[in-house]
Amino acid sequence: MRWTVVILGLLAAVSAVRADIIYLNRGQVISGTVTRLDSSLIEVTLSDGRSLQFAAEEVFQATDDNGNLLYPLPQPASGFSAGLPELGHPSGRLPEATAKALSGLYRTRYRFPFWPLLGGAALLGYVGFSQLHASSDSYAKSVEREEAGLNFAPWRDRSQKQRTWGQISLAGAAACLIVALTPRIEKIPVDHSVRVVPAQNGLVLCVNF
Repeated sequence: MRWTVVILGLLAAVSAVRADIIYLNRGQVISGTVTRLDSSLIEVTLSDGRSLQFAAEEVFQATDDNGNLLYPLPQPASGFSAGLPELGHPSGRLPEATAKALSGLYRTRYRFPFWPLLGGAALLGYVGFSQLHASSDSYAKSVEREEAGLNFAPWRDRSQKQRTWGQISLAGAAACLIVALTPRIEKIPVDHSVRVVPAQNGLVLCVNF
């Protein structure tokens, strides 16, 4: 059972490091995990568990935590198409060179959204060490009764149960500590930048202040 707790904690820690970026046409930027992506609807789950849905027409573009394009813009039909990235790539991703160029427009931010679990780790750790200490005392009592020729089985059983609960509590404390200290890595657009973004009818000059 204690390994189940540890495995669940590790899975939660791994899932916490992924963050996608959604750029809305009205200028808002949403950071979370894209759970649905099609031609009509984009759904993103935030770090607090809330789920937001946007019509495809509301979204300017969506990228993953590596800067790769998840929701590509239509391929320009004008003469500006020469030298522009192939946004209509069948894989739904930007070419590697373009992805690297876009990744320079972001800064990395580390957040610890699960830091309240540190309190749970401390509580479970205290319970675990207390149970192990009580188990040691119960075992010593059982040895004394065994040497005196008295019934020692209840004390030996109590020691075993206390040791088991102590080990389970310490495993839970370790899982909470791992999750609490695992950061969520988010890609945030840099401020004070100028960039040129391919648009449907040509190029768009974006200036952030």
